[in-house]
Amino acid sequence: DPQRFREVFWVLVSTFTFLCDELAPKLVKRPPPSLAEIPGRHLPVSKQVAIALKHLASGDIWQTIDDAFGVASCTTQACLHRFRYALLEHEGLMIHWPDEEGMKERLCGFPNCCGAMDCTHIAIELLGSEDAMDWYARAKKYYSMVVQDVVDSKTSFLDITTGIAGSVPD
Repeated sequence: DPQRFREVFWVLVSTFTFLCDELAPKLVKRPPPSLAEIPGRHLPVSKQVAIALKHLASGDIWQTIDDAFGVASCTTQACLHRFRYALLEHEGLMIHWPDEEGMKERLCGFPNCCGAMDCTHIAIELLGSEDAMDWYARAKKYYSMVVQDVVDSKTSFLDITTGIAGSVPD
């Protein structure tokens, strides 16, 4: 179901397929020949991308992602690490900066400032396990989620990211 897929991973199925195709060369990790024939040693690119997107979309703790995909925590972390580095190598294709004319615009009197980025904590009501309560606790005073936003020189939102646990510094 495409709608359910988008709710879980925050991307369209076509975007997921595009990411798998573009990032595959960097995500394929070949085990040593002596381990290559052991079942489960090769993690498909689609599963690596799904693990990374689920974590980035939800901000869930490692254990939740591990359980959802049936992998060890070190595998989840390795998938996320490889995915981020693969994205960085494709930044010209996926991340666009303003052209020279856009960079000449001034934002609040600052030349060559093409926008701004900020993070803040927003208070949330948390219903969940003790692990989640610890993860989302903000200095033991309240539960929060980090929100990051990026705006251009006209103060139009270019990106908003939410879901990062409140125990993470902004």
